[in-house]
Amino acid sequence: MAWETDKLDREKAASYLTRLLDGSDDARVINIDSPWGTGKTYFLKNWCDDLALTHGAVYFNAWENDYSGDPFVSIVSEIKAQLQDQTADSDKLTSKFEDFSRGAAKALVAVSPVLMKAAVNGFSKKLLGVSAEDLAEEAVDQYSDTMGDVSEKLVENLINNNKKSVQAVSSFKHVMNELVAKVGSAISNRDDPVLPVYIFIDELDRCRPTYAIELLERVKHFLDVQGCRFVIATDTVQLQESIKAVYGNGFSSHMYLKRFFDLTYTLDNSDIKSWLSARWSIPEGVNLKVFELRQSDSTKERFRSAFEEPVPPSSKALVDGYADLDNALITLLSLQKVFGASLRDMERILNHLKAVVFNVRSDGVYFFWLAYLVFLRYFEPELYSEILFGDSDEAFKRLVSKYRSSAVDFYFGYSCKDLHAVAKECVDILGSDRAENSSRLNSNGHEFRHLEDFLMSVMNKSNVHEYPYLVNLGARLS
Repeated sequence: MAWETDKLDREKAASYLTRLLDGSDDARVINIDSPWGTGKTYFLKNWCDDLALTHGAVYFNAWENDYSGDPFVSIVSEIKAQLQDQTADSDKLTSKFEDFSRGAAKALVAVSPVLMKAAVNGFSKKLLGVSAEDLAEEAVDQYSDTMGDVSEKLVENLINNNKKSVQAVSSFKHVMNELVAKVGSAISNRDDPVLPVYIFIDELDRCRPTYAIELLERVKHFLDVQGCRFVIATDTVQLQESIKAVYGNGFSSHMYLKRFFDLTYTLDNSDIKSWLSARWSIPEGVNLKVFELRQSDSTKERFRSAFEEPVPPSSKALVDGYADLDNALITLLSLQKVFGASLRDMERILNHLKAVVFNVRSDGVYFFWLAYLVFLRYFEPELYSEILFGDSDEAFKRLVSKYRSSAVDFYFGYSCKDLHAVAKECVDILGSDRAENSSRLNSNGHEFRHLEDFLMSVMNKSNVHEYPYLVNLGARLS
């Protein structure tokens, strides 16, 4: 079911855009702009699945077809195949689909002299052992006196061929317009107004620059018809860089792209909390050992523990508005806020974290310490090395100073502790002998209560010491 796992209100955005595109013929090609790793594919696929109940809807993954020659062939094939599958009475539309295929073939041949030239060259070389280009050069040498007449004929043929090309493209667009009108009518069970067919193009920014440019050109010149709406998802900044790789750094790729898109819609990626809820899940079979964090002020609770004196949360603790998150998610969100990770950063960090979690060989994974190492390795690789293998006291001072403005506290109910301070405690525990850690474990008060499991694990010589090695291996993933 479409949008079943939607936690970012993407469905509302899709509904808003559908009403706009259904009602306006001035907006036929819309660009969905969002950085890598922010859910563009999820958005397009769910929007496509949802629309397929009332509209003709086609999903085209440009990246998966990047190996092919002309993108026009690939996208026309997908349009035909998916609309045939979607149309219950496709038998009644057989002739329209056949006209669509023939029209596409004629249009492509008419505007592809390079393809025809290659075919002629290959044919000539195979039969005569010499290419058509070589034959032409020989003819020029032998008949230079008649080159004037040949040039006139060549220009005349170019003019005539250009006219035929324009006619072929115009004819194809007419056939396509008829097809999408029939498909729209068949799916919606109404003739007026006929709802447009939507074609979703995904992963364009991952394609070869030349393929991406050619696909945009084909959409604009061949497929941009009244009954069609194109939704093209891109990381536009990345796509602009790809275009510059073809045309040069001085080329205005931003303005170049504007001529292809009637509208641009930027996905809202500001709700990191909801994004994390949608993206993170505990891998099956993994026992995560997480802190018992409080999401409400313990001093206001009616029933209190006889063994602890509650304290109020600090202003830097994630309390109000976070009760719907489990402690693993609060840990991740705290780290995200401290290090200022973007959604693109978080996508990579979560992949890194899961890779390490799957490789921890023990009965439990000490989540905060592992996650902290992954974030630290990602954002501060030099400080990461110093903290683990050098002067940790001095390195932590520089780290805390750098991220002072984004500090977050963990609220345990009986105490509030700065996130970096808890990490420093983990480092000290790992660098201490059994007697020192036993003393910490048996100390009065709550100083190390939140790290009791971690202390026991280190004292029992678990594989917590292997975490840095596994994190370094995971950092090699890209």
